[in-house]
Amino acid sequence: MKIKFVVDSTCDIPEELVKKHDISVIPLEINWENETYKDGVDLSKEQFMRKLEESDTIPKTSQPSVGQFAKVYEEAFADGYDKIISIHITAGFSGTFQGAEAAAEMVNSKNIAVIDSYTTTMGAGWLVLEAIKLVENGASFEEVVEKIKVKRENSKVIIYLDTLEYAIKGGRISKLKGIVGSFFNIKPIIYFENKMVKEYSKSRGKNKALQSMVNCMSDLFSIDENKEVKVAMAYGADRIDAEKIMEQIKEKYNVTESMIYQMGSAVAVHGGPGLLAMSVSW
Repeated sequence: MKIKFVVDSTCDIPEELVKKHDISVIPLEINWENETYKDGVDLSKEQFMRKLEESDTIPKTSQPSVGQFAKVYEEAFADGYDKIISIHITAGFSGTFQGAEAAAEMVNSKNIAVIDSYTTTMGAGWLVLEAIKLVENGASFEEVVEKIKVKRENSKVIIYLDTLEYAIKGGRISKLKGIVGSFFNIKPIIYFENKMVKEYSKSRGKNKALQSMVNCMSDLFSIDENKEVKVAMAYGADRIDAEKIMEQIKEKYNVTESMIYQMGSAVAVHGGPGLLAMSVSW
């Protein structure tokens, strides 16, 4: 039995793994200065970050259409795949999951499983890679779906916001709260839990915030040096901070797999070039 994996571009799975496992990536759209770009297609990550740093305006994202999902699903079946597992950014943050569900109903819902990752970026990506491993080890379609729905409870994303500007203009926080936070140089650490974005800490200054990011793995998820964990660090424009945090993470925790990568445009839109996202799975 051949199983096709489909994701949206917020999953941020590295290109070499996308090609290796023949994963179909459906791009979100970036709407910016009267232009529309397909995430990761029309602008490279580097081009997007440069434009974001130089621009006075903040782009917005829009989810893929139901038709885009349906086309990818139909093509997968035409290519000889028997089943499809489609894993996406949490429904609490985007309508992407609902679009995928609607397309599955249109095409062949019995052979398509659409899964809400409850998270985003490599928090969702780790789930996809785990699902692929299960298939390679002989698990059935139903077993993979069931196990991933359990596993998503142990795949989390912690985010560092270097500035509140993008969250304010994107409507994620109130303007007053953002102004006060910016005045006091507040750097929030937030995370995804039960399809919701929650706040872990508010530190004054970058160094304290990044240290808080390291500590939150044990504070929030009871991860200690005995628990095996996979960690992916995503950065916007500056890789150096991501490398520093990863070094500290490896010193403190039992990291069995790790990666550092530049995040996609659809994720960076919400936090700006200084955004850092740490995806952990255990």
